[in-house]
Parts: sequence; C-alpha cells; structure tokens
Amino acid sequence: MNLRQLRAVQAVAELGSVSAAADRLGLTQSAVSRMMGGLEAELGVALFERYRRRLILSKHALQFIGRAERIVSEMQELQSSARAIRQGRSDRLRVISVPPFLQQVIPAAVARRIRSNPQLSVRLDIARRVDLPDWINRRDFDLAIVGLPVDRPEVNVHPLPPVEAVAVLPRAHALAKQQRISLRQVVDGPLVAHSSGPLMRFELDRALATQGLQSAPAVEAPTAWLVCAVVRAGAGLAVVDPLTAVAQAGSGLVVRPLSEKIVLKYGIIMLRERPLVGEAAALAQAIEEEMAVGIKALRLEQ
Repeated sequence: MNLRQLRAVQAVAELGSVSAAADRLGLTQSAVSRMMGGLEAELGVALFERYRRRLILSKHALQFIGRAERIVSEMQELQSSARAIRQGRSDRLRVISVPPFLQQVIPAAVARRIRSNPQLSVRLDIARRVDLPDWINRRDFDLAIVGLPVDRPEVNVHPLPPVEAVAVLPRAHALAKQQRISLRQVVDGPLVAHSSGPLMRFELDRALATQGLQSAPAVEAPTAWLVCAVVRAGAGLAVVDPLTAVAQAGSGLVVRPLSEKIVLKYGIIMLRERPLVGEAAALAQAIEEEMAVGIKALRLEQ
C-alpha cells in the first residue's frame, strides 16, 4: 500500500469514474485501474461497486476511505510544511475554528500577522464541536477557536469576551423597522436555524424553552452564513452569532438586537504541552482584537 494508491482511490471515490480520476491525477486510466486493483488485492476486499455507470464505494470501503483521506491530508500537510521551509517561512501554525470566526475575524488576524512576519505560514481548518475530541486526540493544531465550555484535561482554555446573539431578517421585512426583535417573532418568522450541534443552536433552543416556545425550524442549515443566505432569500427569520451577522449585514439583510438576551461564549484553546508563545501568542492576540473590531462594527450597523 502506498500514497499513490490512496490518492487514486480517493479521486475515484470523489469523482465516480476511473477516467475522471486519471484526468485529475495526470495519469492514464490503465495506471489508475492497476493501482486500484493492486490495493484491492492487498486488502482482500472490493472497494467499489458499479451503479448507473458510476463507481461508488462498497460497504467494506467506507471506513477505509475515511482513514485514507486523513493519511493523504497529513501527507499533503507535511509536503506543505517542507515547501514553506524551502521558501523561508520558518514559522508555521495550524489553526482550527468554528465557522463564525472564519468569515472575517481570523482572515483579518492572519493577514495582520503575515504582513508583520513574512516567515509565517498558516493552515486554516473548520472545526465542528463534534469533531473537537478527535482534533485533541490527534494533537493536530496549534490554536483552536471553539464554543465553550470545553472540559478536556489535555488543553488550556483562554476565554474570549462573551457576545450576544442577534436576529437577522430581510431588509424588506415588515419587522425590519423595529429596534428589537423578540424570540416569538423569530419563531413566527418562520424560523430558519442551524442544524443541531453548533453552540448557537444549543443556546437558541435553551432560550426558546425558557420562553415556553418550541424550536420547529422551517429550514435548517449547517452554518450561520448559509442560514443568513436563506433568510436573505426570504424564507424566514433567524438568530445568529454577531460575528456572522456583521460579515453578512447589508445586501438585503438587516441585523437587530433580540429582546431576550442569548449569550454565546467562545474561547481559544491550546494543547497543554504547547503553550502560547511566539507567533501563536501573537495570532491569538490579533484574533481577540479583530473580534472586538467586528463587534464594534455591528453596533454601528444596528
């Protein structure tokens, strides 16, 4: 088993055909077929089944392909690190974050540090709360920005200033003229909400229960920016974190404070064996400063 075989299987799994995988990898179809055949012979199982002129993963291959994708990703990260060193970028950080911080806060903070330190290189990845234990177990990050609480002995937590959730609604909506929006009005909107899992959905459901309201979204979406896009299209109203709100405000979307307070707590976590020093500490400070800039911009928007 080798990396070329894993890349070939990954490409076929994604594209559904040997010919498309060969085009992507710059190989002949016969070469890709040989790599797949050799790997299947070594494993003793068929990795693909044919369905309507496409190749789909067999039931035996589902767990294997997930591990293969992680191996390929880690090898690509190793190659990126080597290239960064050759280019004189001696400082390299891997940062994972929940989506709200990836729209404006972290890009702005990273840009500041890159301008300040041309030797810095950064890899950014999305971190879902459900995946955080795996990230921690693999020790595969330098900084992580996540919803709190996080109760793991392997990490230290630096809490960020708490923020309050806000309502978002189409600019043409009748409620857009109000200074504040109630949770009942959002629910009657109809409600557009995060899928179950993110901190925002958990805190929204808890706030609705406190008010004797039920969470029955007309539309659910995995990220706040997609929630905002659905609201902008006119499907309903939503409650989102303020960092997403400031990034999505305008272009047909307005932001209003909620009548009921929903507090969201985020923090920067780092592995205990990797304390924040040097560029990691500088980037953490830049993230906190850019977060403050975003919240200030939101107040002006409202």
